[in-house]
Amino acid sequence: MGLKLGPPTMNHVFENIWCGLVPPRVEMLSWMAILGGMNTKSVLVRKNIIHQGGDTCVLCGTESETVAMILEIGLNHGLTRNY
Repeated sequence: MGLKLGPPTMNHVFENIWCGLVPPRVEMLSWMAILGGMNTKSVLVRKNIIHQGGDTCVLCGTESETVAMILEIGLNHGLTRNY
């Protein structure tokens, strides 16, 4: 299965994740991020697993931890480089 090009559709997104261009760990991280399955601190607060106000990102220390923030900080600081 190769990379699909064309207008972006959910089908294209899902097929492109699993086409083998990156290691399986990166494919799984992408899959979980798209489906909203990453247990960020903001998700854990919403589920009442951790207390309100305990959702501050440990990497930046200023904002609530979200999927977008984790991916952005990880890419900017090379944390995803060592799969």
